[in-house]
Amino acid sequence: MQRFAGPLEGLHVGISGDLGIRGTRSLLALLGRRPPRRLTLIAPPTRCSPGFLLPPALEDRTDRRSGGDFSDLDVLHLGGLAPGSGDDYLDDAARAPFALTPATAGTLPETAVVLSPMPVIDEIAPELRSDPRVRIFDQSDLGVSVRAAVLRLLLG
Repeated sequence: MQRFAGPLEGLHVGISGDLGIRGTRSLLALLGRRPPRRLTLIAPPTRCSPGFLLPPALEDRTDRRSGGDFSDLDVLHLGGLAPGSGDDYLDDAARAPFALTPATAGTLPETAVVLSPMPVIDEIAPELRSDPRVRIFDQSDLGVSVRAAVLRLLLG
């Protein structure tokens, strides 16, 4: 985030999708150690509990909203939102406001950055993957050296 958008202390970060998935919980834990200026959690009501309490450093900096409006974000992190099943089922129309679609991309500032932990399934519309704000491939490339260093450390 910092490499693409600037110092975390000055950023408004939005996390959209299923807040209970492992990648999102890990990101929230990391942001608790280096909090952004503001954090917005964007999720449907059935997926808005991050599965644990927010780190204390984030409690007074965090707000929640429903999807569709990314207008004031510096960074949009798309964690993904699976359809689910049973009472938790969300059809494509219910999931669209939490993804980067032509409609939601229009609300995203031109200077914003879009990140995702990968793989991207349908949280970024195919026609928007070449949008200059979408930095998922750069993000993935940066992660290669980190993963290699962790493997080297573990394997000696």
